[in-house]
Amino acid sequence: MAYQSLYRKYRPQRFAELVGQEHVTTALRNAVRDGRVGHAYLFSGPRGTGKTTSARILAKALNCLDLGDDGEPCGVCDHCAAVAQGTFIDLFELDAASNRGVGDTRELLERIAFRSATGGKKVYILDEVHMLTDAASNALLKSLEEPPDHVVFVLATTNPESVLPTIRSRTQHFEFSLLSTEQLTAHLADICAQEGVDADAAALEIVARAGNGSARDALSLLDQALAHATGRLEAAEVAALFGGSPFDLRARILQAIADGDAATVLVELGALLDAGHEPRRVADDLLRATRDAFLLHAGGGRVSVDGSEEELAGLRALGESLGNGALVRVIETLGQAVVDMRGIDAADPRLVLEVALVRLARRDAGPPMVLLAERVERLERALEGGVPAGASASPPVRLPPVPAPSGPVDPVPPPAEAA
Repeated sequence: MAYQSLYRKYRPQRFAELVGQEHVTTALRNAVRDGRVGHAYLFSGPRGTGKTTSARILAKALNCLDLGDDGEPCGVCDHCAAVAQGTFIDLFELDAASNRGVGDTRELLERIAFRSATGGKKVYILDEVHMLTDAASNALLKSLEEPPDHVVFVLATTNPESVLPTIRSRTQHFEFSLLSTEQLTAHLADICAQEGVDADAAALEIVARAGNGSARDALSLLDQALAHATGRLEAAEVAALFGGSPFDLRARILQAIADGDAATVLVELGALLDAGHEPRRVADDLLRATRDAFLLHAGGGRVSVDGSEEELAGLRALGESLGNGALVRVIETLGQAVVDMRGIDAADPRLVLEVALVRLARRDAGPPMVLLAERVERLERALEGGVPAGASASPPVRLPPVPAPSGPVDPVPPPAEAA
């Protein structure tokens, strides 16, 4: 039997199996249980968070032959099995990214008036619906305005703001969120246990961070890591694949920026790049570290970020060294550098990153008002600290006393006016 990728093998088949989207699955399960399913839903969120998977599970629940009392599909009846295999006759899917024309939409909807062949609900799933042309969106709108009772639409998108407002207003909108590192790590550990894979917890955490909140991306990366592993999945081996640049080197670069030491910035950056780290990835890593330092510093300890205790301590120290003004300036400058590195016509990525970091160290990067705010913040911190240790305050300058007049002083006559 051909190997099946992990994200396909472990695609959730029930609402309870979907990780990190309880606010969505609870509402859908209750709607199915109580018979209050709407005629159209809009699922939005980043890629790999379970939008299309949730739509298919909803199709199962609406057509399950042995629906549970809690609204969960049984997963084993003929209808559930057909949905899982992609052969259910009353489930229609359209990838709007590649079939975005009005003809594709009309072809999908031309049989909408006919009742379900299985006696349940006909479910239409339109993925990346924001990619539809205006004509195709208007054709869909006509069906959404007065749909038959036996039809349910599920529209999925990564960019809900690009969907026509008239379409959004006719749907129930559910937003899918990125998963936390802890949620992804636990999910990967569960899958490794099912696969019989011995994996270091630190290695799974690195994979989870590289997944950037997407369960599908994290599973694809785990597949890649397992292909490279010769036995137990170790943290050092995984870090060499996609663990990103070492935190201590990133911290030294950012600290050199805080110290205004452009030479050290270039030396530390050169060490990273010469070790094989790609400039775009280094820029992303620096941007993420600066963002975390900003959240910790500006949030006053009430905002949590991912990272080990050692890394969190380093981020707090960076926040104290740079201050909010400089942190914002670094984020804006590195963000622009990341944009400048993209595209086929982009400049040399290494040069872009070097120039951006040197400008940050010299404090001549960023809008004038941001630079001014940063200078004011540095002065305020210096004043709060008082006189530096080891320095003594200068004594006040004493002026000689002015003698008091011994008698009345005659007024000075005004100057004579010119003739």
